[in-house]
Order: sequence, then C-alpha cells, then structure tokens
Amino acid sequence: MLVAGTLADYALFGLRRQWSRLDILPLVLVTFLTTYVYVYMHFVQHDPDYASFLSGSLNFFSVIGANGDAAKAIYKFLFINLLLLVPFAIFAKRWAFIGLCSMVPNLIGSIGGAEKLGWTTHYHSFYFPFLIITLIMGASSLFQERSRRLVPIALTVAIGVTLFYALLDPFSPPSLRFSLKQVRETGLAKAVEFTTVSGPAAAIIKRSEYLKNIAAFIPPGSEVSTTESYMPLLYDHGVKLIHFYPLGLGESEYIVVPYSQEHSVPRWEGFVSYLGPEVIEQANTCLQNRLNEKYTFVKAFPDSPLTGTAILQRK
Repeated sequence: MLVAGTLADYALFGLRRQWSRLDILPLVLVTFLTTYVYVYMHFVQHDPDYASFLSGSLNFFSVIGANGDAAKAIYKFLFINLLLLVPFAIFAKRWAFIGLCSMVPNLIGSIGGAEKLGWTTHYHSFYFPFLIITLIMGASSLFQERSRRLVPIALTVAIGVTLFYALLDPFSPPSLRFSLKQVRETGLAKAVEFTTVSGPAAAIIKRSEYLKNIAAFIPPGSEVSTTESYMPLLYDHGVKLIHFYPLGLGESEYIVVPYSQEHSVPRWEGFVSYLGPEVIEQANTCLQNRLNEKYTFVKAFPDSPLTGTAILQRK
C-alpha cells in the first residue's frame, strides 16, 4: 500500500516540478518495500490462506464469473460502498486517485491483515485514511463559491443516502432488503443507547470502565508492553511508550496481559499468531517462564472467576 500510494503521489505531483535529491529517498523506500514484499511472500510466508499473493484476486474474479449468490453479494457490497464514495470522489479527483492506488494491493492480491496480529495490521487501516480525506475534500468543494448551486442537490442526496443506509440490512441475502429494525443499528440510535446506558451499549460501557480501571493503575509516562485491546485507554491515560506484547519484554516497566486460572495458578496469556492454537500455546508457555523470571505480579483485575487482566512490574 505504501508503494502504491507513494507512486501515485509521484505521478500527481512529482512530475510537475523540478526534482531534488530528497525525492530519491521515497523511491529508495519504494524499492526496499517492493523487495521485502516479494521476498516475504515467496520465501517466508507459509500460511495456507495466503500461500499465493494473487490467490485473493483470482478467487474474487472466479466468484464474480460464477454469477451465483456469492457474486450477487459482491455486487451488493460494491454498490453500497460506491453509492457513498463516488459522488464525493468526483469533486476530489486527485485524492480519489491516490486512495484508489492505495487500495491496489488489496484489489489484486491477498496481503493478510487482522488474521495475523490484530487490528493494527489490518489491511483497512492503511488505505482507509485516504478514503476519509477524499470524502472530506469532495464534500468541502461542494461548498465553495463556484459550486454553491450544487449544495441543495448534495444535501438532497445526503438525506436520501442517509435514509437508504438507515433502513438497509447489509447482512441480508444478496438481494437488497430494507427494514425499520435496522434503524437501531445506526449511529444515531447507538448514540441514544450510550447516553441512556441501555441495550448492547451497556456491556460496552461496562467493558470500557473495566479497562479504564486497569489503565489508571499504570503511572503515566511508564513504558508498557501489552496487547492491542489495552492500548487506547493506556495511551489516553498518559502511557505513550507502548510495545506490542511480547515486544519490549524485559525492558518495559510494566506488562499488561490477560490471564487464566489453572488449578489456582495464574497463567499469563496474550500472544497472538495466525499459525494456530498450538503455536500460541507453545509461545505462551515460553513467555510464562520469561515473565516470571523478569517480572513480579502486582495486581489482578478479574472479569470472571477464572479469567481477567494481570499487571506485572519489572523486578
């Protein structure tokens, strides 16, 4: 994605001015990243789901060609997304082009994502900011003086699209289906749920309070190694130096990981791998010894009789 986005930037802006020596650095980065992807996918990657970089795109086109329910589901997915993106992209052509180029790796191949480590490596997280910028720039251009006559049209379209998405059931069979029950899944309804602490929001708020209590125990400014789910509230609390567990083990002042009880003995968990449960089990067993050697258990935050969150401090 970085390769495609960088090359798109050069295509739009780099050819319109005189080059400098500093322009060579991003090209070196592009060359390095391209080589890295090739070497990794051909000599390192052994996950059967991503055995071939092109497997994703080949499967995509084969499904479309079959013209069955799966193909109809893809058409529906594209329609739903393009309905919102394209009208604004027309008024932000450059940003739309950069956003499209940043998605090229996902369109032509399988790069993996959250299946490997978590949301921080998910393929959406890289190109999504370009789509957001495209929407913002496209919407703002509608309110420029020369486009003022388009504002009523844009507002009408926006209201129509809002009603469309409020009533649409995106997980129904391939055909479009609308239901008043879907209104409850909209952002406005969720805002009411969070304000009144009702419905599914109640459990989310309870979980958030649980994580806030954990973060509050860690002194701001500390160095912490932890899993993905604890990172946002730790950062908000003032913990700015955070390692993706088990990175930072032995250097971090604190370790924040989930635990489970086995015969009244806490077992530290948190290692994530796409290689399967056996590898995760082996890694957690190895890390258990390392943690007990270098850290002291200081606090437990149970969320059930047998599970919870453990905080360990470096000896």
